[in-house]
Amino acid sequence: MRSAVPDLHPVTRASFVSNPRFTTWPSILVWPGSTTGLLTRTFYFHPAPVWPRRYGPFAKTIDLDFVTNAIDDRDEIHVVTNSDEVLQTNLDLEGHLPNFLGHGPLEVAKVATWVGEHADALHRWLFVNFAIRIHADELDPEREAASASAERLTHDIIARVPAG
Repeated sequence: MRSAVPDLHPVTRASFVSNPRFTTWPSILVWPGSTTGLLTRTFYFHPAPVWPRRYGPFAKTIDLDFVTNAIDDRDEIHVVTNSDEVLQTNLDLEGHLPNFLGHGPLEVAKVATWVGEHADALHRWLFVNFAIRIHADELDPEREAASASAERLTHDIIARVPAG
């Protein structure tokens, strides 16, 4: 993490809540916790491994609707919340820029609308209940301040999700 944080991909940087060009696809929100760490809240977790309790079709992707259709009980889900346990990275080419780079700062109402359109009940539950700490050093007060900020914004977003 010590070497990764300074060189994050532009799409990841667009997910930083303080980015003046915040992402148009807010499936993950990122708070810098220090120079060697990040705190994230995400809607789409990458499941591994999964022992399906139900077998049925899933229409989209493993992180979008497979888990929702494969499990009956949220208590069976283990979420890794600390990079000391597991860390997954993505090695995209720097020039790989899907249309996720925004044109303005994070707007809670826009994120809430995105949630209403793209996040089911399980995704919302994961987003609210699990903050992921990615770090190279011990957790410090800077990261705890990021955690408090993340908690407030998380609840503000969910409170504004349109009904329906």
